[in-house]
Amino acid sequence: NQWANRFANYFRSLGLGRGDVVAINLENRPELFAVLIGANKVGAAAAMINTSQRGHVLAHSLNLTRPRLFVVGEEQVAAFESARDQIEGLTPTNVLFLADTDTLQDVGRAPSNMVNLAAAIQDVPANNPVLATPNLAGDTAVYLFTSGTTGLPKAAPSSHRKWFKAYGGFGHMSLGLTPDDVIYVTLPFYHGTALLVCWGAALAGGSAIAGRRKFSASEFWNDVRRYNAT
Repeated sequence: NQWANRFANYFRSLGLGRGDVVAINLENRPELFAVLIGANKVGAAAAMINTSQRGHVLAHSLNLTRPRLFVVGEEQVAAFESARDQIEGLTPTNVLFLADTDTLQDVGRAPSNMVNLAAAIQDVPANNPVLATPNLAGDTAVYLFTSGTTGLPKAAPSSHRKWFKAYGGFGHMSLGLTPDDVIYVTLPFYHGTALLVCWGAALAGGSAIAGRRKFSASEFWNDVRRYNAT
């Protein structure tokens, strides 16, 4: 929560607020969750970018939601740069970089045309932000993108209310997870089932959630045993 608050308070210092959008282009790693919560805490929605997208397809997805800020992981820099010339709304200060490391311990080094986000939040307050106009349940929490099998991807808005339903219906009522449980997720967290349903279930039960950067069929059962997934 304190980590997410630092992101939230930094985003707020950049003028981000209710109704704005942050594009998140990260593979499965803890920073994704902290950045997403931070954006939601100040009323912004998160556009969850498919990490396999490149070039004009990536630019199309980004331009659909008109982000105020772009958070790009080191592992996604090449993909982002392949679309940079086609992305609308870029400024010298709104592309935020997260190194491919444990950014709580090592902030890494950012490209010259990106802001080092982990370094920028180091001295930012970790208190919960208080909004003059709080979020409403019907506000958009995330944008999830279609696969693009019938044309270019479409951005589907998903509200906080929908997240509550996934959290309660699947997390509390169906699974009934507890703090002793571990849910292993095989999907990327830009996918609605992984993000809203599975992470929602873990949050509902105070449970642990486990996954890997990219799904591996050959490592599936090793991961299940490694994390003691229930």
